[in-house]
Amino acid sequence: MELEAITTEQQPERVATDTLIGCVVDDRFTIEATLGEGGMGKVYTARQHSLDRQVALKVLHPRLAVSEKAIKRFEREARSASRLAHTNTVAIYDHGCSDDGRLYIAMELLQGTTLTEAITPGKSMDPDKIVDLLLQVCASVGDAHLAGVIHRDLKPDNIFLTRQHATRDCVKVLDFGFPKLLFEDDGEPLTVTGAIAGTPIYMSPEMIMGKEVDGRSDIYSLGVILYEMLCGDVPFDADSAVEILMAHVDSPPPPIQDRLSAGELYEPLAAVATIALAKDPADRYANMDELADALKAARPAADPGAHTDRRDVLAHNETQEVDVADAPVKAQRSERPTRDDLEPVAPAEQSADTAPTEDIDLDEYYEAWFIVDIDNGELRLPWWAALTAAWAGFFVGLLL
Repeated sequence: MELEAITTEQQPERVATDTLIGCVVDDRFTIEATLGEGGMGKVYTARQHSLDRQVALKVLHPRLAVSEKAIKRFEREARSASRLAHTNTVAIYDHGCSDDGRLYIAMELLQGTTLTEAITPGKSMDPDKIVDLLLQVCASVGDAHLAGVIHRDLKPDNIFLTRQHATRDCVKVLDFGFPKLLFEDDGEPLTVTGAIAGTPIYMSPEMIMGKEVDGRSDIYSLGVILYEMLCGDVPFDADSAVEILMAHVDSPPPPIQDRLSAGELYEPLAAVATIALAKDPADRYANMDELADALKAARPAADPGAHTDRRDVLAHNETQEVDVADAPVKAQRSERPTRDDLEPVAPAEQSADTAPTEDIDLDEYYEAWFIVDIDNGELRLPWWAALTAAWAGFFVGLLL
């Protein structure tokens, strides 16, 4: 796993044999423990000397620093990623190259788990939770796209879930742009044992074929993730990476309903996954905003009669604007009726279900129950208001 790593809850037994444990990197960080390992390097917990805080330190494979060009490319990508400051994007604190030629990136250390661990094989995740998590991913990745950064390796291992509220997972997206480091500037791949620029199970067809990629490549990867969240399995899997890559390029994804028992599939989200997984980028959602809108429209709370999350209701009420055009109507409803408003209902207009009523003397009714009537400049009160005023005057007199 590439960056499932940024957690203090999963430390492999091989920690004691890692030769970097206890080492000082670039006179800035002391490595304390191993968190995880991937094709691009290892992730450690480390102590940052200047601020005396724990960080996640990713030390890249030495072969990624094969030339000055490679080091400059790393610095360029690290600077781009460090400028991303979205709530749902992992914060990058620092980066550099140690005296022995090791490239490293210091990031915030998160507590929690990866999306991988939240997905149960063969089972569908709750549709509301799917939408909630993926909307946060869309917000993070969409922000990066606006900054010109394509993720290139979206997968459940790079989607981290932290619990910042009692009942809601906060998403942190990890590892922006760094798979690009596995290519030379001319597009030729670097030779790094065990490394591939991206994860075959989640790679877009255009990335596999070496074409120019844009944000729609990330949308395809999110389509694979959505597919997996819906049925607990990825659309394409095989014994070899080559078979998986060719399936992404040539084969339509198996229908999600074939992976689940009857009644388990939430169809509106399956339709979103189908569009996101289109082979041609032009047939997918154009950007993360479009994908987010489709997810919102597909969520169960958007269906008539469906349960609405109280948080959504509160958020809606807080942002609801007053319709100025409706204001006079509201004011009119608040006015007290006048004598002319109390017209009797003609028998022809009454419903057949309405019980017969006695004739009402409107003048008597009006005088008995309405607060104010101005006639010829005189202010006349109904009997109950006059009686109330008399009693009030009596008690005031006693007090004085």
